[in-house]
Amino acid sequence: MLLEDAVRLIDAAGREKPGLTVIFDGFAEVLLFGKAATEKLSSELSKLRHAVCVFCVHSQALTADLFTKPKGPFYSLADVVALKSPARKDSVVCLAKLLSPVAGEDARKTAQELFNITHGHPHYTRILGAALFDQLSLYGRTLQDGALEAAVAEVVSGHDMNYLVLWTSLTLTDRRVIRDTALFGRPVNDGSSPTSTTYSALSKLMRSGDITKTDEAFELADPFFRRWVLAFTS
Repeated sequence: MLLEDAVRLIDAAGREKPGLTVIFDGFAEVLLFGKAATEKLSSELSKLRHAVCVFCVHSQALTADLFTKPKGPFYSLADVVALKSPARKDSVVCLAKLLSPVAGEDARKTAQELFNITHGHPHYTRILGAALFDQLSLYGRTLQDGALEAAVAEVVSGHDMNYLVLWTSLTLTDRRVIRDTALFGRPVNDGSSPTSTTYSALSKLMRSGDITKTDEAFELADPFFRRWVLAFTS
């Protein structure tokens, strides 16, 4: 019911503000609602006429489940695209404008470096952007003395316990696959377990959204978890 109301409010807001764009971050969570709920949500979203919705799913496997299965509730509802240029370029420009009061003439360069860390994912970009804004405005750091790296370290430190709990819940094979992905961009078969076991673990971690695949390599979906893994396993 809350989602139905939200969609109707979005459409109503679009009438008042033409060109309204709403981002549904972590949209894959709708899979937890069950078949009936997702079909109802799909029906409501299909009625939108006055606003544009962007569904962010940072997992190739989940994207396929949601939007490319012919019998799925969201099939034909949306175009599936990767967050690259020109959408990324537009996002960098918007972020640079937000940072300009505290970053000055370096705002565009800083926004680009921030996006390089978060790979443009809206959720992680917001987290790091807020931490960087604090470093520049509250703590008096400058870009030249490492404000961006300090912001990254602050985010990683703030999630240390969560990452430790996640790490200890993983099997040894899962940990190895995650460590290798963080280091090399792919699992490395070192002979400690069968190749089939390694790629079974990789497939499972992709389905869970912990690992995603880009055009070039595999990567951890959470860029801050990657930093934590590299530090913890070094």
